[in-house]
Amino acid sequence: MPDAITDERARAEFARLRADELSRLVPPGADAVRRTVRRRRTRTTVAGAALTAAVLLAAAGYPQWAGRTGGNHSPASGTPADLGASAAAVIARADGTLLDTGQGALDTVKHIDDIAPEAGTYLLHVLCLGRGSLDAVISAGSAETARSVPCEHGTDAPEPATLSLRLTGRPTDPLTVTLQPDAAAIDGAGFAYGIEHRPAG
Repeated sequence: MPDAITDERARAEFARLRADELSRLVPPGADAVRRTVRRRRTRTTVAGAALTAAVLLAAAGYPQWAGRTGGNHSPASGTPADLGASAAAVIARADGTLLDTGQGALDTVKHIDDIAPEAGTYLLHVLCLGRGSLDAVISAGSAETARSVPCEHGTDAPEPATLSLRLTGRPTDPLTVTLQPDAAAIDGAGFAYGIEHRPAG
């Protein structure tokens, strides 16, 4: 007859089996720990870089339009004047006070030259909705900033383009803004602009 299994013998067998199983388990080594730390550091670095970029853009005088253009859906159709009104609603949300604004259909070259400038930084916010693109220029004398601005179409949150022009001393030449549409934008797009001034210092 087989020997009777006593409590002591059962406990001894379980203890032996447990010791055998634990010997087969290999804890993560130093390499695994280092990989985990690197992944966590990478996530922290990416998040920090995104925050730093946003802070630098704001400090440089460029407004952050994200989160403030929602609800101004660029209409899929409409007259150029309607598109210009939609663009103006977005421009109106600029951070600072706009000293001059304009909107309408892009049916010809738009030229503004009746602003007497002061020292500081001028920001030209431009938004084009519809077809084609326009060339935007802000200048005063020999100082000039230019940029090609594509017209947005069917965008949920259209983002204006911002041109920056820094003037020093006592400017004597008038501040000039020119908006030159391409062939596709003429009678096929609407626009709006806003000029913002941030004093020197």
